[in-house]
Amino acid sequence: MDVDTKTLAKYSYMIGSLVAILAALFKFSAEWLSIVLAILGIFVGLFGIASDKAKALVILYFGLTLTFNTLSGFPYIGEYITTIVAAFLTFMTPVVFTATLFGAYKYFAQSEEM
Repeated sequence: MDVDTKTLAKYSYMIGSLVAILAALFKFSAEWLSIVLAILGIFVGLFGIASDKAKALVILYFGLTLTFNTLSGFPYIGEYITTIVAAFLTFMTPVVFTATLFGAYKYFAQSEEM
């Protein structure tokens, strides 16, 4: 079975998102879980995000970050939504950071050759 890094990154993204959301729903927190999510996020950022998609990812990330606090205002479900979004952002932060740095490196590496 030959699996490339792009496929592994897709599965890592799905697993990381699912684990972060389930951990938030069941109020599970452990230091090792944050480390595992960060490692998965870095892997996804390096191999799973195309450099032309990084800009849209950054916009989505900052949109979620800016609206994060206002979600708690929803009656009854606001606390749950806020907890889920916070857990998802915990996973997405290394993804966005790594994809942005890798995209910037590719951009500047190409511009030097010209």
